[in-house]
Amino acid sequence: VSETNLVFTLVINKQPYEFDSKLFGKVSQKAAELIKSGQYYAKICPEISEDAVIAFVAACKYERFQVIPAIAYELLDLSQEWKFTNLLKIVQKYIKEKNVERQGPPLNFEDPLGDLLELQNTNQETEEDLRRVAQVFNRCLTSDELFEVQIDNLCQIAHFAEEYEEIDQQLYLDFILKLLQTNPFAA
Repeated sequence: VSETNLVFTLVINKQPYEFDSKLFGKVSQKAAELIKSGQYYAKICPEISEDAVIAFVAACKYERFQVIPAIAYELLDLSQEWKFTNLLKIVQKYIKEKNVERQGPPLNFEDPLGDLLELQNTNQETEEDLRRVAQVFNRCLTSDELFEVQIDNLCQIAHFAEEYEEIDQQLYLDFILKLLQTNPFAA
């Protein structure tokens, strides 16, 4: 199968978006690197505003899109992460011309939970991997991926999490109750 027939799926805000892999590989160096290694699936970890998603997806498909002040820095961060040179230049020019200032912190594209799940499949996870998930435990409590973590790792993560931030008891309870429903022996 040639890459021209293949679709690249990019999950943003838990929603899959499909791109022509050949075109996506031309606009995004990161996509090109993934495709070259035979990977046609990726996800963007941080939540992105709906307007930024619409603009980014359009840019990836080489369609018209609009940059507005509210999403300029999200698009800047996305273009840097995905090594999307043309989008980066457009957004940098827009920010400079409109004198737009960053309102929040840069997007964090790290996915400690996803990384742990990959390592766990080959029994290569370390205490450091568990601690990285523990640092964002409250955010992970609303992710369905947390149910895929091995129970012994989950216990260690919950233990470590208390060192980094106060665990949201309601989220934790909701997670445990759902865990009991889906895997009664785990809880």
